[in-house]
Amino acid sequence: MKNETQHLYNVIALGCASLNPTYEYNIKALLKKSGIIRVLYLAISQDIYQEFFTDSFIQTVLQTYEIKLLVFDINKEAIVLWKY
Repeated sequence: MKNETQHLYNVIALGCASLNPTYEYNIKALLKKSGIIRVLYLAISQDIYQEFFTDSFIQTVLQTYEIKLLVFDINKEAIVLWKY
C-alpha cells in the first residue's frame, strides 16, 4: 500500500492527476457556489493510464470515489477513452 500511495503522490506531483477526493469535492463546491454545473473528468495521457490506472487498487479507488476519466493520446491529440 505504501508504494501505491507514493506512486500516487508522484503522479500528482507531476501534474498528471489528483485522486484526492477532497480536492474534487472542493472544486465541485466552488462550481456549485458559482452557479456552474459541470461533470468533472480527470484527464490523463494514455501512457499514464496504462502504466498506473489499470492497477486493480487504483481501479477500486476510481470506483469508490466515482472518479471519471478522460484518457488521451498525446501524439495524436485525440481522446481514446471516456471512463465514467
